[in-house]
Amino acid sequence: MQPKQNNGSNFVTRPGLIILALLILVSNYFSIQSLTLFFGICLAISLLSYFWGKKILEGVKLSCKTSTNTVFPDTTFSLGFSIHNLHLLPIIWLDLILFTGNRGVVCAEEDSFNGTFRTKEDATGRNGIQQRFTWIMGKQTLSGTLTLSAVKRGIWRPDYILLESGDGLGLSVEVKKYQLPFPLSVTVYPRIYPVSCDSFLQISQDSKTCANGFYEDVTTLSNVRPYQTGDSTRYLNWRLLAAQNSMQINQYETLAPADVCFYLDLQSFTFTPEQDPAPGEEVSLAVSEEYLETAISLIASCVIELTRKHILCVLFLPGFGIHESQTITPEGISSQVEHLLTVLSGISYTAGPVSARKTHFLDQSRDAIRHRNGSLYLLCKDAERLSPDCKRLLDEDPGTTLLVPEIKDFDRYQSHPIKTWKEIYQVEQTVFLHLN
Repeated sequence: MQPKQNNGSNFVTRPGLIILALLILVSNYFSIQSLTLFFGICLAISLLSYFWGKKILEGVKLSCKTSTNTVFPDTTFSLGFSIHNLHLLPIIWLDLILFTGNRGVVCAEEDSFNGTFRTKEDATGRNGIQQRFTWIMGKQTLSGTLTLSAVKRGIWRPDYILLESGDGLGLSVEVKKYQLPFPLSVTVYPRIYPVSCDSFLQISQDSKTCANGFYEDVTTLSNVRPYQTGDSTRYLNWRLLAAQNSMQINQYETLAPADVCFYLDLQSFTFTPEQDPAPGEEVSLAVSEEYLETAISLIASCVIELTRKHILCVLFLPGFGIHESQTITPEGISSQVEHLLTVLSGISYTAGPVSARKTHFLDQSRDAIRHRNGSLYLLCKDAERLSPDCKRLLDEDPGTTLLVPEIKDFDRYQSHPIKTWKEIYQVEQTVFLHLN
């Protein structure tokens, strides 16, 4: 797709106006009245177009608001806008351009509004959404909505809206970066798939489910109570019934479910491109986007399913680039889906080494998980590209469970519990090639 750009006439510029003025002087000097009149008319039209374009955008006031701040992929939401022309003169045409970023997190539902647009800072073009309005009269306020579609995981936060306008003849085109008083921000959550989280629940076979996700350990009797209508006879205390002819129901110790911590080893999702680097150029790494998105969707899907079972989830992300490593622990079960999915949506890894950075950060996080009787799950792709911190973690903690695309690639870690992504995803067909 060729980048779009509205171009005005070269004469409606300062050099163009100077050239027209010189042509008038030259034709007048040689007493060519017809050319003098012609260039004079051109200069008058160009001057009018020039000052029209310069001033018209100064009187535009714009406000935008989205119908929601959080969406899932393949869903639509609306962008409401209000354009106010503060001048008495009408705006003949006005283009609003919202850039969608390199990842293309969102797009317009109507494909004709999408495109690539050139700017002075980026001559190659940037992906964006364009909406054109015509004939906004003086002191008029124009309101409307634009339907947008969420495409993929990410956070759409345009820094500004690009305004383009000019005269009706197309001679002048002026561009202005409009900073909104309240910045737009839409978080597109990771794609969600059906998953089975039974393997995450470390509850013995001698337990039964209670309310609010808690469990009763039927091997530890805590008390008895009189039988009530509706009680299952499975829990009758038969000894008391035989000895005292009294129907009593056993009550057992209540156990809280174990926490689940996900560690996403970003470095293991990198690979070396096949093409050879140019002489003197360093070999650069690339990110397996498809695999990384699958892993992030897996975590997000499990968080939603575990929340239904009242399991607290913790997310550990290593540091990379300017980002510090962090452990994200929600304040409670009720807020963890929104909290963790927002963090997962904001991951923008672009290849490179990762590390825990902070001294003993990984050890402290692991100790905190153990203290809460939690389980640690390491999501990674390539065993040969595991980060040094993850290698140390696997060497020191045999209880860490690996969640990987293929078990055969992790033969050296067979002493650890290993599960494939396909075992957790409950889908018959999937768009991910490595899950087929």
